[in-house]
Amino acid sequence: MDYINKLMNNTKVRVPQIKSLLNDVSNLKHQDERIRKIKGEDFNLFSIMRMETNENNTHSNIIGELLDPRGSHHMGDVFLDSFLRMIYKNQKKLDGKSKKVIDIDSLLKTTTPKLSLEYHIGFKDDILKTGGRIDILIEFGDLHSITIENKINAGDQHLQLKRYHNFRKGNNDVFYLTKHGTSASESSMDDLSEDDIYIISYETHIKEWIEQSLQLATQQPILRESLKQYLLLIKKITFQMEDELKQQMNELLKNDLRTASTIYHNYFDAKNSVKREIKNEVFNRLQSIISDFGLQIIDGSDVNQKFSQIWLHTEGVEKPLVSFGIESFSGNHNSHHRGQMMIGINNATGSEEIAKEIRTDCKEWFGWPEWITLTNSDNESLNLSDLDTLDLFMNTETREANIDIIVNGALELIKKYHTLVNEINLRA
Repeated sequence: MDYINKLMNNTKVRVPQIKSLLNDVSNLKHQDERIRKIKGEDFNLFSIMRMETNENNTHSNIIGELLDPRGSHHMGDVFLDSFLRMIYKNQKKLDGKSKKVIDIDSLLKTTTPKLSLEYHIGFKDDILKTGGRIDILIEFGDLHSITIENKINAGDQHLQLKRYHNFRKGNNDVFYLTKHGTSASESSMDDLSEDDIYIISYETHIKEWIEQSLQLATQQPILRESLKQYLLLIKKITFQMEDELKQQMNELLKNDLRTASTIYHNYFDAKNSVKREIKNEVFNRLQSIISDFGLQIIDGSDVNQKFSQIWLHTEGVEKPLVSFGIESFSGNHNSHHRGQMMIGINNATGSEEIAKEIRTDCKEWFGWPEWITLTNSDNESLNLSDLDTLDLFMNTETREANIDIIVNGALELIKKYHTLVNEINLRA
């Protein structure tokens, strides 16, 4: 924070400079869009089917199919070989030394690699720090295995990478795959450091691998064109432009770093401002109707917090045992459901007995015995950290429909459970 304050105090930026830079960047963006249109790249099957950010059904499935020597590409292990050499390349420890690299030639020659998706390694055990489901598992017989945890917009689960690291410990490399190569959370890593895992990204590693795969598939027209579609998708979700335009963009920003820095730091405030507008509109809509259900509305934490809620408490009860909650307006990937907005019943006591009053078949997660997750009007995760979702709220034609999704979702749960929730609170 001191650095930002110092930067802002020392940066004498005029509004015209900011407008000029934004205008130049916008022009490059529009130029990139025109080029894509001319080249016919806007027709993308993944975008049309609204599967751009689906971690498992889109990305894990495609990557897994290519990596599988028995995959429908019928090209054996050529893509797996290319992938292994790419992901281990230039992997460094914190001290700058190279991390260990498996003997790729030996493993491919002496074993029959087996690939599995959503591989179950046992029920989660937070004491032993084991269990879970591995997104992509590559097994080289009993000699070695590779675990790939695939993140697009999702947040980390508690002890997730630690649990995967403990699987076949010593003979299993854990790769953490995100859009931009971000580090895993402390909650997921536990006592691990970045020396213990391998960090890779769609922006660099997967893009490079798919480009290599295109060269390997030059004689396979259907496969080649499918890979082109997937490469365009990767560029889209990682906000990449044509190489020449990207270079121009870098030059623009480099020539006015102070203005670019000011825009960058204010971007997050602007994004939070949009989230607050959404939260306030939902709050005001519900405030006018929830008294009919014996409830009062409470504004929870701000959108700059991990959990940002609207609470609906039993009227006249200062500390209710159970409440309706809408969260998270932050869209934080480490909040419940990986940032996807949910509406649920919060059991502040954590009591199994009370949880089962709400939902008789509740077996775990007693703090939220009942909930529903929300999808936006494009039928994708309603996550307020996602720019595509925020666009729907900024567009006058789609804004109302997405506000309705949140409000109506809350009313659906309230109508079903308000009598029981109020009874539990009033008898306490």
